[in-house]
Amino acid sequence: MKIRNPHKMKTPLLLTIAVLVNLSLSEADVVPRGAIDWKNISVMQALQVYQDLTGAELVTDSRVRKVPHGLSLLANPTNKSEAVKIIEHALLEQAGVVLTPLGEKRVSVTYNDSLPINPPKKT
Repeated sequence: MKIRNPHKMKTPLLLTIAVLVNLSLSEADVVPRGAIDWKNISVMQALQVYQDLTGAELVTDSRVRKVPHGLSLLANPTNKSEAVKIIEHALLEQAGVVLTPLGEKRVSVTYNDSLPINPPKKT
């Protein structure tokens, strides 16, 4: 299932800016400091950023839309690859969302409610 339709999901302005900045960079380019600064965004918003960064088609389990956990993340990745790994880790640790490659440009997105959820530390 693709989640690219911007009319179905409202993305906060800062999230949109972060996506645009990251998309304009090549793999070797440096990502600006503080490029990921999320405060309780939805899993679907995080997946949109992930999809934009990877260009992958997301095959999404219907339960993912109903995940009750938001994501908060402050990270300074140095490139797209690192940003993708940080987002994958946050989805798994904070929301129980598992991303599994299905080939070069397809990723399975599932929700595992048996995984322990580690909410972000409040600063």
